[in-house]
Amino acid sequence: MGEKGIIEHPELLKLGEPLPPGNPHVSRSQVNSLLFIEQTDHFFTQGISVHLPTWEDTLGWAKRDPRVVDTMKTGYPRFFIPRVIERLADRLLEHFTRKDKHALIVSTGHHALMCRQFFRQKVDPNSSKVTFPILIAHWDGTITPVREHEHLPITIKAQPLPPLGQEDIFLVPYPVDMFPSAKSFWQHTGFGISSRRATYWMECAPFFQSTPPTSSDHLPEPPTPITFDETTTTAALSLLRTHLAKSYSTPFLPVSPSDIFLYPTGMSSIAALSTAIKSLVLSTPSSTPNPSDPPRIPSVALFGFLYVDTLKLLSSLLGFSLHLFPYSTPLSSLSESLEGDLQIDLLVTEFPGNPLMQSPDVSGLYKLSRRYGFALVVDDTVGGTGANVNVLGKCDAVVSSMTKMVSGGCDVMGGCLVLNPRAEGGRYKVLKEMEEERAWFLADIAVMERNSRNFVHRVRKASANAEWLVHNLLRPHTSVQEVYYPKGSPTEDIYEQFRSPEEEGGYGFLVSIKFLTPAKARAFYDAMAVAKGPSLGTNFTLCCAYTLLAHYRELEWAAEFGVVEDLVRISVGLEDKEWLGERVSRALKAAGECDE
Repeated sequence: MGEKGIIEHPELLKLGEPLPPGNPHVSRSQVNSLLFIEQTDHFFTQGISVHLPTWEDTLGWAKRDPRVVDTMKTGYPRFFIPRVIERLADRLLEHFTRKDKHALIVSTGHHALMCRQFFRQKVDPNSSKVTFPILIAHWDGTITPVREHEHLPITIKAQPLPPLGQEDIFLVPYPVDMFPSAKSFWQHTGFGISSRRATYWMECAPFFQSTPPTSSDHLPEPPTPITFDETTTTAALSLLRTHLAKSYSTPFLPVSPSDIFLYPTGMSSIAALSTAIKSLVLSTPSSTPNPSDPPRIPSVALFGFLYVDTLKLLSSLLGFSLHLFPYSTPLSSLSESLEGDLQIDLLVTEFPGNPLMQSPDVSGLYKLSRRYGFALVVDDTVGGTGANVNVLGKCDAVVSSMTKMVSGGCDVMGGCLVLNPRAEGGRYKVLKEMEEERAWFLADIAVMERNSRNFVHRVRKASANAEWLVHNLLRPHTSVQEVYYPKGSPTEDIYEQFRSPEEEGGYGFLVSIKFLTPAKARAFYDAMAVAKGPSLGTNFTLCCAYTLLAHYRELEWAAEFGVVEDLVRISVGLEDKEWLGERVSRALKAAGECDE
């Protein structure tokens, strides 16, 4: 890895290798040095993407081809349960239950209860054979079962919090044949523990260090005691909030660090906000109560082509009634629907949208939200989390995946929720009372804080590189049918309304390309000598066959929104323009020479 987190020779990477390349798990000595990371350049590399060098490799992953899956050392942590977490679950299950079960591991009791409820919905309600206990694993090696129809014990909830890093973890066992449902919950919620937490348990918990001695003369060395400083971790969280508050603040809308809530993943931040809004809706008395009417189901509208996990989280897992509105939907048409029978409690959109980079009319949506009383939430992950664009003044809240460019290192997960302190409608005070559960592991917090310190500069450097590539190499090329990028797009005028001043804000680091033929797309991808795999917003350039990764099981549905099967997406990094230009030019040459 280069000094800026750049992969110097991505053409040497092999199928299944972690991105960034390196040790996928922390060692005991590295855990001990956690609080001294200022003195360490790379105290821990945990790749959260995985290299898929050819189009066939990507297709193989989408189809779960053993040739590809069995080769993968890791993967994006919500798409691919890290192997160390699977090992931890197996070890814990050995002490309690049959070996014909698997288990998901989450960090909080609330998440475990949601997981159990989700599992219950997937089995025959008349079946008495399948039960879903929750197992609470304690640092000292004891395991407390919570049976299917029990709530979490009040005595356990009331206990003082254990030392930092030694918090309980929660297992939800499930039959092997329910793995698809378990994987769905893991992927769409982002509630699973991180591989750092799992590795810390495996290497440091006394539970796993009790190997019987071979003789009384050779007693095993006790594990090195590891303690973490609550003050240091609190300071890291405070610094993160300060970095983010500064990026979102404007002279007209100062943002306090207390308006920022932090979560282990971007999806868990969306889940927390949506759950709070759902609870607010259900607790508000109806203006025309009728005891004979069934309970009203909270309703959410998705405006644009939203990330598939957001859609499934809100509908399948959180139980919102779902309404989809493409970007092409005129706001006048949406308004007419709201004047009629349509009632929504929450509208979610992305600015700009991934992968086609459209910019929705957030100002118009905000006016509708005030008129019809729904909450407006904007995901600005692709925009750069306040560095390039700032939509906070025209919505109730912004959610963002800090896993992307806030970190940039592709080695830690995290999410944030930013409340608009001046949002009209009265929700601010209620949402401000949300509690951040103690779910984000301290090692992940430390890595994220360190990575985030110069994120605004990195967002703008990568955005400048992307703009240069679009206007000097991609848009004029004869093999390219369309380039999706905010500058030069049909919605550029809307993007400009929210862009930071010209000398500061750019047009984003993400570019999507539609080629004249599928064969040209594949030729370009295979010849593109950069890191290739899931995720975006990495310091190194990262290319992917987006639709195959995100929508392989709903290709026809995605195509209805213009997201074609052979779309190529590039998350442009911090490399020198000469390096980027040479590699993109070579890939374009391969596309141009493809006659199929």
